[in-house]
Amino acid sequence: MALTDPPEDALASDCRTVGDLVALARRRLPDDVWDFVDGGAGTEATVARNRAALDALLFAPRALRGAGTPRLATSFAGLELDSPVMLAPVGSIALLDPRGAAACARAAHRAGTAAWIGVLSSPSLEEVAADSPGPLALQLSVRSDRALARDLAQRASDSGYAALCITVDSPTDGWRDRERRHILQRRAALTTPNLDRTGLGRAGAPTMTWEDVAWLRDEVALPLVLKGITAVADAERAADLGLAGVIVSNHGGRQLDHQPAAIESLQRIADAVGDRIELAVDGSIMRGTDVAKALALGARAVLVGRLMCWGLAAGGEDGVVRALELVTGELRTTLTQLGVADVGELSREHLMLGA
Repeated sequence: MALTDPPEDALASDCRTVGDLVALARRRLPDDVWDFVDGGAGTEATVARNRAALDALLFAPRALRGAGTPRLATSFAGLELDSPVMLAPVGSIALLDPRGAAACARAAHRAGTAAWIGVLSSPSLEEVAADSPGPLALQLSVRSDRALARDLAQRASDSGYAALCITVDSPTDGWRDRERRHILQRRAALTTPNLDRTGLGRAGAPTMTWEDVAWLRDEVALPLVLKGITAVADAERAADLGLAGVIVSNHGGRQLDHQPAAIESLQRIADAVGDRIELAVDGSIMRGTDVAKALALGARAVLVGRLMCWGLAAGGEDGVVRALELVTGELRTTLTQLGVADVGELSREHLMLGA
């Protein structure tokens, strides 16, 4: 994606393409924050593979279908969405804008979609809910602290959150070369209000098990989703537990390097359990064409993380709205050209697999 050189006084609303928005974000971010968001684990082979696997998928459009104006509405884990492009949870989102997760939540509402709010983000989950009509979902990255998980889940429920997810691919932080080149004192200085008020901080060894997941499922009334699943066996176990959904994800290549692309894992998981549990996916999704490919392979929705970050850095809440406008606009065009009237109609028929 070629980066242009936006003028000094450019606004996010002036951006005509995703590339323009990324370029504006790059101009406005210091190098350490850019590398923190843009970088991945190790040699960043997984980051590259996420993008390459999406680009390798080809469309198989059909003519004269009379599709008309396409419908984008869908649902995932009980969240009713006007658009299948949700906002992913990002812990240190306040590095990009002082309003952090609150700005993202309001942008999602304006765009007719859901925001997944990271437990390590700010402001507090209660403040985010008070500032946005939603829909909202809370992401947990606690490792084995049941008291903390119960407290956070109850706070989310009391605040009107509609779903809960556990990130399961982060037993420890990834080894990120670009991040390690910077001290990134800005990140260390961020507060974590969702944890600080409990007095439990980030405590917990990386010992969470399936028994903990089953326990939380029984403890909370909210739909429960696992984020960070890439193995078919793990997706099958999530389905066996009766969970509301799985977000197929390799954490954007930021945790364990040299993994399959998220879109490759989605294909295998959809084949195995796509009729038993709802699926979403994230990982280098930046374009409307990427969204269409993911939905054709069995996802009900996608999540965007870095794209959200670039929009936030480029223009705060309005920048995130603009990012979503650009992606959904291209998605509509893609569906029309494929001859598809509704995102729910997308299937592997619309892709040339193995070409």
